[in-house]
Amino acid sequence: MRKLAVDLKSSGLSVWFDDWELLPGDSLSDKIEDGISESSWLLIILSKNSVKSQWVRRELNAGLAEEMKRKDAFIVPVRIDFCKIPMFLKDKLYGDFRTSYKEGLAKLLRRFDTAL
Repeated sequence: MRKLAVDLKSSGLSVWFDDWELLPGDSLSDKIEDGISESSWLLIILSKNSVKSQWVRRELNAGLAEEMKRKDAFIVPVRIDFCKIPMFLKDKLYGDFRTSYKEGLAKLLRRFDTAL
């Protein structure tokens, strides 16, 4: 989802993206934990592969804990293909990129604009 990270950054948003932040020798868990706790939002990319990933599950669990702590919306699911939605995200509306990347991005950017 490098394209999404680039497009969000080009729209003026501050983006934490693992390829841009992680360096050889870094602790994955420490860096991801720092990234989540310092962020205003956590996008969870939902795909057939990601919903099976242990790393995505860890990030989702950390995000859910952070959302409970903040008592406000923090996790923004982004659906890029037809996959099973994790149980704790079923009540959330998601950014839908399945049929149109452009429309999905526009809706996602509106979400962030309304939060400012």
